[in-house]
Amino acid sequence: KTARYDRQGQLVEEAFYGKDGKLAMKGEWAKWTGAYDDRGKRIESAFFGPGNTPLVLADGYARFTKSFDERGKETETRYFGRGGELAPERDGVAISRRTYDDWGNEVARAFFGADGKPTLHTQGIASWRSTFDPYGNEIERAYFGKNGEPAVSKGEGCARWVAEVDAHGNEIASSYFGVDGRPVLNAAGFARVTAKYEERDYRGFFAVTTDGDDPGERERKDSVALWKTKLEPSGKITELAFFGKDGEPVVQRGGYARVTMKYDPNGNLVERAYFDVAGAPARDKKSGCASLRFKYDDEGQAKQAKQAKQGNEREAEADAIGERDGRCFDVDAKERKRRAGG
Repeated sequence: KTARYDRQGQLVEEAFYGKDGKLAMKGEWAKWTGAYDDRGKRIESAFFGPGNTPLVLADGYARFTKSFDERGKETETRYFGRGGELAPERDGVAISRRTYDDWGNEVARAFFGADGKPTLHTQGIASWRSTFDPYGNEIERAYFGKNGEPAVSKGEGCARWVAEVDAHGNEIASSYFGVDGRPVLNAAGFARVTAKYEERDYRGFFAVTTDGDDPGERERKDSVALWKTKLEPSGKITELAFFGKDGEPVVQRGGYARVTMKYDPNGNLVERAYFDVAGAPARDKKSGCASLRFKYDDEGQAKQAKQAKQGNEREAEADAIGERDGRCFDVDAKERKRRAGG
């Protein structure tokens, strides 16, 4: 392996070689080169194969360039093919441009093809625009097609969403609309989401509803319409429970209706336990455990620890506390083997 740096100590080339002394693939490329502006912002990256010729990565480009404004905000990215021509990357975009307001909030992004004309991103939109309140909270985003017409973002499932925030900047409601301006179900299956908080931020419960005029009104596939969280003074989640639209406890897709977390005096997670609608121990489908227990050394490092992938969707807030491998126990409190990948 070789590496070159510029006068400012910035890496400008990295290359990998085989035993024969020739360039060899290391991951996606054999050689990379880069360039920087006067402020140290990387403005170019190029990739090469074993023959020291431009190499198109899985993302669809062999080189990309970036431009920045006087504040250091990225304003444009261009993607190029093997021959140096503008070429769409894997999302179908050859040029991406960003616009900011006076406070540095990104208020618009637009996508263009190799011909410089508006083009559709794989999400089904050619641009989006956002609105922020005076405190920097994003309160609206709208999506558009190639001709500036409203368009549905595949990722969001709507053409526009509007958020409401309280005096502390907490989002207390978000509503979703179609190209005709009428309420629609978003990608998660809701037309409106509401949140309530207690005295301090991020306390209380988060509620999901499907109110609105849309005739396709429905609940999430696992019938969860509301979830409540409990937090300790430090802000760590101690309980997460799921309920149906009538307020009754329901089992969500993970196989449990409620999960509790306990911590040691240093704030380390020491137990995570799962329960059914009646409050009896229940197995988490991912791990196969009814409870997980963790131990730490004097430095606070988890024993038997390997970092696990975090959960997804709304359950991610609870998982974000630092899930690690631990001892697994079944509903009868007997230790059992944790499910592979769980």
